[in-house]
Amino acid sequence: MKPTARHLLLLAALLAAGPARADGFLASRHGLSTLVGLGWEATLPQGSTRDFIDRTSFRGGRLDLSFGVVSGLSLGLTGSWAWVTQSAALGTLPLAAGAVTGPAYNRAHLLDGLLTATWYMGRGPLQPYLGVGLGGGWHGTYRAVASVAREESGWHGSAAARAGLLWTVRPGFGIDLQVRPTFSNARLGESTRASWLSIGLGLAAY
Repeated sequence: MKPTARHLLLLAALLAAGPARADGFLASRHGLSTLVGLGWEATLPQGSTRDFIDRTSFRGGRLDLSFGVVSGLSLGLTGSWAWVTQSAALGTLPLAAGAVTGPAYNRAHLLDGLLTATWYMGRGPLQPYLGVGLGGGWHGTYRAVASVAREESGWHGSAAARAGLLWTVRPGFGIDLQVRPTFSNARLGESTRASWLSIGLGLAAY
C-alpha cells in the first residue's frame, strides 16, 4: 500500500476512536452545510485506453466542494488528476512513412473538472451516496519507442458516475470512499474515447 493511503488509514483510525454523531452530512433539512473533501486515488484505464496503458496507477488525487441544496442532495465541483505510466520491452510507434519498433514507454497526465450532483442516503453516520458529474479537462501524453518520442496534448469533455460511502467519525468530519468511472473524448494513443475507473479514499469536512 502506498504511503499516502497508509497515512489516510492511520488518521481515519485515530478519528474513529472517538464517538460518531448520530446524523451525517445533509441529514437535517434545517442544517444544510458545505462539504470540502480531499482524497488520494488509484486509476485503472478501461476499454480501448488499455491499448495505450493498461497498468493501474496509484498517483492521483481529488478535491471536492459540495453545497447542500435540500436534505440529502448537494451540488458542487470536483477536480481530479491522475498520472499513469507504463514501460514495455517491445512496442511500435506509427510514423508518417512506416513505424519504429523497440523498447517502449507511455505516459498520460489527466486533469478533470466536473460539475456534480450527489444524493446522500440515510441520516446516520454511514451514508451511501450516488452522483453524476459533467465537465471536461486537459490531457497530455508522451510516447517513446527506441529513440523516437512523440508528445500530444489537448482539451476534452468528460462525464462520470460516482458511488461511495461517507462515514461520519466526528461531528462535521468524515471518511470518504468513492468509486468513479469516467468517460471522455480524450485521445490517448490510438484511443479516441479514453475512459478510466478511479477508486479513492479521502477525508471530508462539513
